[in-house]
Amino acid sequence: MAKLINAEQFKSESGIATNSLVTVSGDFISKASGFATVNTVGTEILGVAHTVKTFASNNQTVAMDRVIYASENTGTIMRVEVAADAAVTIANENQFFDINTNGTVDVATASATSGQLKMTKFVSQTASVYAIVNK
Repeated sequence: MAKLINAEQFKSESGIATNSLVTVSGDFISKASGFATVNTVGTEILGVAHTVKTFASNNQTVAMDRVIYASENTGTIMRVEVAADAAVTIANENQFFDINTNGTVDVATASATSGQLKMTKFVSQTASVYAIVNK
């Protein structure tokens, strides 16, 4: 789960939630078949959820309730504080990472060239600041 840094720089967006979706504030949001869902490993992160809700099993066709999430304004890089699944160090700054299915940084995916997130500031071994880059 993510904690937004400088939230005033972001815009609020929404998308119709997938059936039976459960969201909590801080979930990474992506889209699957045009519907908003909690992000999965390797998919594009659209933003960070504001919505705390369990959606109906027929939400896509009947209720059509929406997930509200913060996303980047044009020209702004979204920065979030995220926990890691293992210890990170200052040497990980500027490296790219993917997230796990539970929304934490997957330290084993550290890369110099690609990932969903990029560490921009080391804070501690368990939580640091990352930019959402989808690279």
